[in-house]
Amino acid sequence: MSGSPTITDDNYDSDRLGDDVLEVLKKLNIEKPVVAGHSVAGEELGSIGTRHPEAIAGLIYLDALFQRSFYDARYADLGVEVSTVKRDLGRIFEVDGSPVETLALIASIQAALPNLQQALQRTAEAYAGEPETPPLTKPNDFAGDRIIANERKYGAPKVPILAILAMPKLCPGGCNNPLQQQIMAGDAARADFLKKGSERARHACPMQIIMFGVQTRQMYCAR
Repeated sequence: MSGSPTITDDNYDSDRLGDDVLEVLKKLNIEKPVVAGHSVAGEELGSIGTRHPEAIAGLIYLDALFQRSFYDARYADLGVEVSTVKRDLGRIFEVDGSPVETLALIASIQAALPNLQQALQRTAEAYAGEPETPPLTKPNDFAGDRIIANERKYGAPKVPILAILAMPKLCPGGCNNPLQQQIMAGDAARADFLKKGSERARHACPMQIIMFGVQTRQMYCAR
């Protein structure tokens, strides 16, 4: 069983988490595996698949196609947008004295602001009228907060992938509230975006998406 690192932004940055997975594979002498991840682990798959595709043979997304794992600029997600702007804001004074780097960061922040505003507005609308939830008390919950607060924007993985989604989801308390409807709409949009935009590699079928619904099963294969 692994330990729990100190809950800091650096320790729970999505690239750091992806690097941790690669380090474990290296220590265990596992070469070119197919790596699977569920839910929030999609960001680690995105990190590995875009930054170190040479280390793996493929990726399996188990209900893990979130903005944190495959970014679609048309869909504003609060976690990704906040972490992106926060990261750039934090670097402003680190590059103080370098006009080129400072201007690049300013441009990046300004470009991200419309999506951040959209994400804030959508989140405000989704949470309007929602009941209060109990305060967080478990260390793992706080670690989860750091993970969400340090997401990144990843493009199409450069390896074959399989994505399995539950459509529609099983929603505790029902699927008709605005927040759950927003989540499911985002899932469907990203699945379609990934299906159409995934990189056409030299594989016969570099990407598959399987969506399981109550009565239907769909499979997509990018060729």
